Amino acid sequence: MATQTGESQEDRVERVVARGALHGHEEAAERFLVLSGVLVLVAAAGLAPGTTGRAARIVTAAGAVGVLAAGAQVGHSGGLLVYRHGAASAYANPQVGPNAAARSVAAGAMTKPDDRDDRDDR
Repeated sequence: MATQTGESQEDRVERVVARGALHGHEEAAERFLVLSGVLVLVAAAGLAPGTTGRAARIVTAAGAVGVLAAGAQVGHSGGLLVYRHGAASAYANPQVGPNAAARSVAAGAMTKPDDRDDRDDR
């Protein structure tokens, strides 16, 4: 489901995000999907009796840690797209072109209204 969502949003987001950053997120998502599929197969082998099943269960436990790390990497790269590369600006202003987020940051347009210096209140 997440892969389909990402693919459906790709065209819109790539107008405002550098292709390299988007590609890194795509690669991490594909790696996560493949690792998850392999782990499902190994876990199914864990249902077998004897040494084969026991070994598959051990590999499944270790593989779960790897899939968790891969999932964290996908989430982190997605967060970078939104918070560092300005992917959300594709939805805030659909008329923006390439590098619009960088121009907005340079111009100071992405500061929040409540980001004022509180020292004056003392």
